[in-house]
Amino acid sequence: MTTGPSTAWNATDLQALLRRFAWPSAPAGQFPGQSPVQSTGQSPDLWRLQPWGTEQGFSSADIWRVQTPAGEPPATPLTAEVVPATWCLRAWPQAFSDTQRLAWIHRQIRRAAAVCPFLLTPLPEIDGAATWTAWHGRLWQVEPWATGQNDYLSHPSPTRLAAVMQALAALHNCWLGSPSRSPDGGLSGSLSGSPAVSLSGSLRHSPDGGSDDVRLGVSPGLNRRLEQWEEVRRHAAQWLATARQRLSQLAGQPPEEIESWRQLLQRIEQVWRQQDRPGQAELAAVANQLLPLGPVLSDVWSDHLFFDDQRLTAIIDYGGLRVDSVAADLSRCLSSLCGQDPQVRDWALQQYDQQRGLTAAERLAVWAYDRSSQVLGPLHWVRWLFVDQRFAVEARILTRLERIVAGQPF
Repeated sequence: MTTGPSTAWNATDLQALLRRFAWPSAPAGQFPGQSPVQSTGQSPDLWRLQPWGTEQGFSSADIWRVQTPAGEPPATPLTAEVVPATWCLRAWPQAFSDTQRLAWIHRQIRRAAAVCPFLLTPLPEIDGAATWTAWHGRLWQVEPWATGQNDYLSHPSPTRLAAVMQALAALHNCWLGSPSRSPDGGLSGSLSGSPAVSLSGSLRHSPDGGSDDVRLGVSPGLNRRLEQWEEVRRHAAQWLATARQRLSQLAGQPPEEIESWRQLLQRIEQVWRQQDRPGQAELAAVANQLLPLGPVLSDVWSDHLFFDDQRLTAIIDYGGLRVDSVAADLSRCLSSLCGQDPQVRDWALQQYDQQRGLTAAERLAVWAYDRSSQVLGPLHWVRWLFVDQRFAVEARILTRLERIVAGQPF
């Protein structure tokens, strides 16, 4: 269940934690805001920290908004660029302990940030190259605070939508390159801009011993959907029965809200009964197609986008970053920002295609991701809410699911 930052850490603890990171505004041996006199004795708190609730999202990370001392933020000695005055201190969820995966995520972000300024680059530790630190049983990082407003759904516009699609194209060009296309729209033998592609599907490794993670292969995400389909088929009836039983036991919920949940469960069951067999067959027909694979965010939706008027300022939350087809990003983003409106979706894909051409196979994969999400996604939520009880049964989740089932932006 989503919670705010833990009260187990006091201000002194967090100040000590922040000193582990190499702040770009700090001269050697000195922390932001310290004078030479302060740095030799008892210094006051150097950063102002504000616990930041994550009630609007579904992350179990703990977050603090960190402000450097009052005054104009200084320029970095090397770049003369203004250093952000506000930062984000993030504690990864307690269940996340894979430091190799976290290092890989950060490596991909740092690699792309030079040409994708909407990415938030984590700070390195002060005594090493790592961009995270382990402390009190959690993994922690510091990154710039996202500027702008997280308000796409209340203020949608073609300009904003184009900015998001062009940003994704730039990011995918950086991570995967742009696929060359044969006259029929299929893949030719190379990906322009990506020296690490192998038609055999094997990886080539970069000089530092890491992997560029670019290859041709079947989509891991689509094949995982096929496995999930079988699981849902075995358990869907049980999940729905449990949901209806627990719904009748909820206390304190308005009667009209309970009725809305009942109607939603009925609609989810109807879609499943109609789409189970044909939907699985459609997914299986696409899941074995060869696609360009590389790093993708996989969780690009309205809550993770920030704007300054019409300009995209940040895409946040990289916990879902994995190797897959760009279709994983495009399907998630299009469903969230456009719903299932075919004209708006086609226009949005055109904005992407102008920056990074899509192959016919990639377009088909976007469609397959969409179709499987519409069928499986709501049933996964039924399980999380009523069987696993991972989240509280709240009106905000009801509204989101109603919009998803109705094919509206969410």
